[in-house]
Amino acid sequence: MNDQCAKTSVAAHPCLDRATAAFPTLNLAQAHGDLVKLCQRVAREASRVRILDADGSCHCVLISRAELDALEEALNILADSRHVRALRASLTQFVSSIPQGAAL
Repeated sequence: MNDQCAKTSVAAHPCLDRATAAFPTLNLAQAHGDLVKLCQRVAREASRVRILDADGSCHCVLISRAELDALEEALNILADSRHVRALRASLTQFVSSIPQGAAL
């Protein structure tokens, strides 16, 4: 993250520009300082923002409800796909062929 990111409010934050990064990133202090505006912007733009801990690791991502719904829908579609069902059937057949009590 650059110095400009650290000094800019969420409303005009360069790290939240979709053209500059696939997943905009803020540190925890920045996110905390403008949390209401950050939430409003993420919700309005159906986007996401990575939030870094003090040590620079990312353990949290703020996403919009719309993006969460879309991700959950995609998972449901993938879970019901023909390929996933075939894989599930193959795994079920494999597991049922293992003798009871056998170590894997």
